[in-house]
Amino acid sequence: MKISASINASPALLFLSEKRERLGENLFRAIQICCFNVERRVKDPYLTGKALHVRTGRLRSSIASRVKMEPNAITGEVGTNVWYGRFWELEGRGGKPRPFLLPAFRDEEQKIMEILRDSCLK
Repeated sequence: MKISASINASPALLFLSEKRERLGENLFRAIQICCFNVERRVKDPYLTGKALHVRTGRLRSSIASRVKMEPNAITGEVGTNVWYGRFWELEGRGGKPRPFLLPAFRDEEQKIMEILRDSCLK
């Protein structure tokens, strides 16, 4: 006696493909939200007196974020293109840095993890 069975995996593969696409979209949006939250935290309080005092507002207004989606990765960046932003973040006057990017990220780290976890569960 011979028993054979055929299984059509197409519906399952289609479901997984759709789930993967939705997961990517959810993560992209979640990373955008996380970057915005860090950007907001950098501007207030760190660039409104906590780390640096405002003179012209140029550094604060230069803080921006971007999210890139690549085939195998989604990356979010928050930073500045003003040359002295790096100076204050890493070196500072008299060798005493006044970081504003890293502390803002650390302040938001727990919330970032929650947002990313929740986006994977949707």
